[in-house]
Amino acid sequence: MVDRLNETLNKMPKYNDNLQRSVYFKFEKVVEKYVKRFLSTTKGQVYNEDGQVQIYIQNAYNGRDISSVNAQEQEVLYKTNQRFKVLNKERLMINIISCWRNIMSEELKKGIPLF
Repeated sequence: MVDRLNETLNKMPKYNDNLQRSVYFKFEKVVEKYVKRFLSTTKGQVYNEDGQVQIYIQNAYNGRDISSVNAQEQEVLYKTNQRFKVLNKERLMINIISCWRNIMSEELKKGIPLF
């Protein structure tokens, strides 16, 4: 199923500009599973200002623009296994848990994962 979704995304237009992703985790264990799947981003303004983590992707070029499916979402979706280079990050304390709040990144063809 994942391969079919990746193949379908190949048919969608690429998006070339800055992107962002707001993430809110209800449970800490979800964080570990999150980074191995498709990455959904927004090409508009910050989607959820209350998100615990804000991920910014500069000069994106590999995400697939799927906003034609739902124009209100302004969604750009990455296929599985896309890699990113972290350029800058800001730490935030939530209750007694320390996490990254703002992550500035850029796409890589080969390199370290986003997290």
